[in-house]
Amino acid sequence: FFPGFRPDKPYALYPVRTIRRKNILEAALLASITGDGFNLIVTLPGVSDQEKNYSDIVKSCFENGSAPGIWGCGSPIYGEAASFEDVIAASDFILSSSVLEGFGYLFIDALRWGKPLAARYLDIIEGFKDIFDNTASCFYRSVNVPLSISEREEILTRWLSLIKTYSNIIDSSLAESIESNISSLFSLEYADFSFLPVSKQAEILKRTKNDFSFRDDIRQLNSKTVSEILNTIVKRQTFNTLKASEYFSYKSFAGNFSQVISSLNMDKKESELSNQQIDISGKLLSFFMTPEYLRLLLAEK
Repeated sequence: FFPGFRPDKPYALYPVRTIRRKNILEAALLASITGDGFNLIVTLPGVSDQEKNYSDIVKSCFENGSAPGIWGCGSPIYGEAASFEDVIAASDFILSSSVLEGFGYLFIDALRWGKPLAARYLDIIEGFKDIFDNTASCFYRSVNVPLSISEREEILTRWLSLIKTYSNIIDSSLAESIESNISSLFSLEYADFSFLPVSKQAEILKRTKNDFSFRDDIRQLNSKTVSEILNTIVKRQTFNTLKASEYFSYKSFAGNFSQVISSLNMDKKESELSNQQIDISGKLLSFFMTPEYLRLLLAEK
């Protein structure tokens, strides 16, 4: 089923459903360029109508050998599903290339399971990042790939087309700001893999399989990330349960909730609130209309 699977190479477990925000093809690219390579183990397919197209693209990359490893082992697609416990036990480390998470439980689970962690950095860990101090964990912020001028122009055109679909809900100044931010992403001879259309991601992944020079170029662009992953995954994982309990115990949750309640000024007069002119819709649009969120809406084909 999976010609890219190499049983003699390390196993990187990515225990997720195959959905766009998990950015799975980036994990597959890292599996191809890191050292002598490793196997990426993705457990579950996408199941909803919205997830299926992306899931099928990722599946095809594993089935044609572009993505090294195994896909869907936690489901009965290819036979009997492997138990989650067995998959964890068989893995050498945990890998996450997700670009959007609500809680980041997988990062904590890697420590609990005693597995080294390599992950794309997300701002959700800001509040508890010291948990990872002195552990076998590393975080990267981007995976860059070389792009030709024509490729950059084509991708930028697709991005600008996406922005135009929202022209009826955003004003011209916000649209210009978004377009400027997106244009800057493709102003150099390389770009962050996560901002590419999924079809282009699959194309690049397939090219790395046969074009060793191209693969070496990507490895060189990401030499620091590759080195940090290689250094991390051979270490023994440690887990400070007392430190984790400071953030994730019932006592911690109760304390955080109490602080939220206490922060509310219950004495503020209603007249003061009514006099505030807050453009809630505008603030929400400004917050979410960024390349980091919009990349999840970029057409996959």
